[in-house]
Amino acid sequence: MVMRSIVNCDLDEKWVLSRQIPTFYKEMFMWFKRLCPVPEPKTGQAVRKQIIWHNRAIMVNRQTISCKKMFEHDILIIDDIVDSEGVILSYELLMETYPTIRLNPLKYMGWCQAIPARWRRSLIGSAPLTVQERREDSMIETNGKQMPLTNLKSKFFYNKLVPCRAPTAQGRWVAEGADFGEDWHKVYEMAYKVTASTRLQSLQHRIIHRYFPNRRFLHTRQVIDDPFCDNCGEIDTMQHYFFECSYVRKFWRGLSSMLNERTDAAGTIEITCYNALFGGRQYANIVNCMILLAKQFIVTQHSHDTAPNMQAFRPVLSRMFDMEKTIAVKGSKVDEFRDRWKLFIRPGTLELLID
Repeated sequence: MVMRSIVNCDLDEKWVLSRQIPTFYKEMFMWFKRLCPVPEPKTGQAVRKQIIWHNRAIMVNRQTISCKKMFEHDILIIDDIVDSEGVILSYELLMETYPTIRLNPLKYMGWCQAIPARWRRSLIGSAPLTVQERREDSMIETNGKQMPLTNLKSKFFYNKLVPCRAPTAQGRWVAEGADFGEDWHKVYEMAYKVTASTRLQSLQHRIIHRYFPNRRFLHTRQVIDDPFCDNCGEIDTMQHYFFECSYVRKFWRGLSSMLNERTDAAGTIEITCYNALFGGRQYANIVNCMILLAKQFIVTQHSHDTAPNMQAFRPVLSRMFDMEKTIAVKGSKVDEFRDRWKLFIRPGTLELLID
């Protein structure tokens, strides 16, 4: 109840900072108050939910008020000192309601007068809070909408605190001609949508963030003596390593030919340099998965000083197909598997067509 009340009132920052609590909690409170300003209560019900103590809207002699005795008797919010008609309890009625409390009547009357007049007017005729209303989640206003506090995730505060700016690698890709405009988020999400393989996801992550160890990357970091490709002598950039080198171009043509043979509209899949690097946004998930698998295959073949070719790639593709089929059968997800691979299996069967 205390925490729900705190986030719904303008708690005095000076009082919070003067408490003997860990610095972490003080900093979190300050950030929370900055990111989620408390709106002015506009109804009697909202006023009833306002916390009394250390609320900057309720001040006497320019200081917020506090009373340990009342706090210990669970008198926390304005609803606790208001009757069923919305009238603030007189001192006598307060003593009848809470007979074990001993208070200075003048102090109590001063606190009641400190409640803003507009709040007192809103209270008139308001119904007391129900048990459910006293327990309900606090609401936070964000983007013009009221949201329950418990629905807010850490991502909400991260987006508020951390400036939204494009990664440095993205800017470099744009400068080199790979500009996807407002669809960059699809580029980052692609690998996680098309495959569950962390190995393939990791490879795509390194490519997007330009952290893949091609020769130019290694030469820049003084790991090797020159940035030139071992196979053709050109500068070994990311584009060159995965697509432009004569060492791999024939392989991509073969893969493109195989994909077009299996799709309904022959010739529609043209694997360009940036389609190879980032996937095709218009392609089916299984096609982008194959392209991602092909890049991993190029890396493996390169490490063995062997040119990638379709003859060697087909067994790799078959192993991935068999692995996914086994998982689908054991998980009773054959229909989803068949729908994913429908372009590349024999009708009515689970046999792969990759001739």
